Amino acid sequence: VQHDLSGAGLMFRLGASATVRNCIIENCFSEFTGGGIGVEFASNPRFEHVTVRGCRADIQGGGITVETLGLGEFVDCVITGNSAPNGGGLAAHENTTLQGCVIADNSAVRGGGIDMSFPASITIQNSILWNNCASDSGAQVYVDPAISLSGFVQIACSAIDTLGIRDLGGVIEFQQSNVFDDPQFCLPAGCGQAPTSAGQYTLREGSPCLPAGNACNQLMGPNPNACSTPVDKRSISQVKSLFR
Repeated sequence: VQHDLSGAGLMFRLGASATVRNCIIENCFSEFTGGGIGVEFASNPRFEHVTVRGCRADIQGGGITVETLGLGEFVDCVITGNSAPNGGGLAAHENTTLQGCVIADNSAVRGGGIDMSFPASITIQNSILWNNCASDSGAQVYVDPAISLSGFVQIACSAIDTLGIRDLGGVIEFQQSNVFDDPQFCLPAGCGQAPTSAGQYTLREGSPCLPAGNACNQLMGPNPNACSTPVDKRSISQVKSLFR
């Protein structure tokens, strides 16, 4: 789907408060903001088990943008393979909540996973932000310095690559046993492929994001199903050669 303004896949505005469940928004394009989903003008939608992938925007929010007095609540959502100059996965410019979500393999100039600007605050729980990329700064999260005036970022029981954080406002607060190791996705596409709808973002057996692998004893991300770790098959002669 293409749209010449914002919210090419879904657009919420003027007080809309719909709940969207069990949907896939993919391969959408906007010339402005919200390649997949746009939220603005006092709307307050809730998204449950929604996948946004392979979308792009020419300004911000390749996957999703929350802006202009809008509010966004995302539960068990997967945001992957999207691209935009700012906020490849999500441009959060108003208050946004992420619960049990995956934001991975998105690409941007600034804020590959999330681009956060004033006056937003973000709460991230039981989620995964990993392997997003940015050619300038903030591969995982870019936080505008103005956020320190009124906003906050709280991250709890989530997996995130801290090397990809650009927190110019100094407001990110890590709470409750976060994980800073590779979540071990089953078949990620890689952020260099964005925009793409490819990739499989369930977790491998032994992932630190499964309840048994972290101090929270909770699932990080939306999907408890795990794929097995590949076994390197060898012949008897190859095994014997290891001990020579």
